[in-house]
Amino acid sequence: MAVPTSLFASLSDWTQTERNLYYAYNIGSWIDYEQSKDAFKTKEFQEKNPFFPNVPHPDRLLLQKVLGSYFIYYVNDNTKHRTAGLIAANVVQWGVVIHHESIGINFNISW
Repeated sequence: MAVPTSLFASLSDWTQTERNLYYAYNIGSWIDYEQSKDAFKTKEFQEKNPFFPNVPHPDRLLLQKVLGSYFIYYVNDNTKHRTAGLIAANVVQWGVVIHHESIGINFNISW
């Protein structure tokens, strides 16, 4: 998820709050990715996003997440309303994560 950050490293122009909001978005995006991978392994859940098949391949999900992160970065890097845009992106992303949790989609991390 940090690929856009490393390719376009002008985050130094952002305030610490804006950087934290962007990082929070990426953390939520990663959790959503992990939840989705685990959900589709069981065949109990199907994708409702019309841009994906019912059970998308994890690589396709990852590509969408990386591109989404770049899009959020790019759009918000060129606006004077960066904080508001990042807050909106976080509300949507974390809303998805919370919804997944509410319907029983979890994720596991192995250390």
